[in-house]
Amino acid sequence: MIMEDEKRYFTPGERVKCVKLENAPEMYVLRKKELVLKNGDTESKTLLGIICRYLDNNGVFREELFSTKDLIKL
Repeated sequence: MIMEDEKRYFTPGERVKCVKLENAPEMYVLRKKELVLKNGDTESKTLLGIICRYLDNNGVFREELFSTKDLIKL
């Protein structure tokens, strides 16, 4: 079991699956998506999620943004 405050790291090309979706397809990680906020000379980054690519039921590639908490490595 994964603890709530445990950090999960994903690298591009890793195979993952979404635990919240029933019959979730196998996906692979493309990249992380961050929000960059600039305040004068300082810059802060906030992770928005992980962009994954997968094949839908029609054989078409799809890309979606997922929370790191919803993904598990395969």
